[in-house]
Amino acid sequence: MLLINAGMVNSSSMNDTGDKALKDLFDNPVDALAAVRPFMIVDEPHKFPTRDSAKTWGNIKRLKPQYILRYGATFNDEYYNLLYRLTAVDAFNDGLVKGVRVFQEEMQGGMDAAVKLVSSDGKEAKFELNEKDKKQTFKLAKGEDLAQIHPAISDLKIDK
Repeated sequence: MLLINAGMVNSSSMNDTGDKALKDLFDNPVDALAAVRPFMIVDEPHKFPTRDSAKTWGNIKRLKPQYILRYGATFNDEYYNLLYRLTAVDAFNDGLVKGVRVFQEEMQGGMDAAVKLVSSDGKEAKFELNEKDKKQTFKLAKGEDLAQIHPAISDLKIDK
């Protein structure tokens, strides 16, 4: 197993020629690694754009991997053969998101109420209000006030 980071993949030392080693076949690390045809796991692939002009991705392809597994939680639209999708809302609702600061509004008079963000597509957000064992669903667009969900949540508007 070889663990390598973007700094090393892009290092000029990967192309430096030296004495022939490994049965006198290879004189630089790129050729030696490419001959093995590695199975690659790319952690946090969103850091490595896959367009042809991207330096790191180009250097990864020079290693001639037989398979590339892009393992991450954040993908743009440049993926294919997706095995599992975990959206930001799913990660948030499942308690998997790290480093998130949450603003919690004190709900005066609404102690028996809970509001949950169900989904968001950038244009509107879907919320679920659970109050006294009754569930209601609300859709709010950008700029709308959360007071529409519950009067105890005032002066908060949908921004992003």
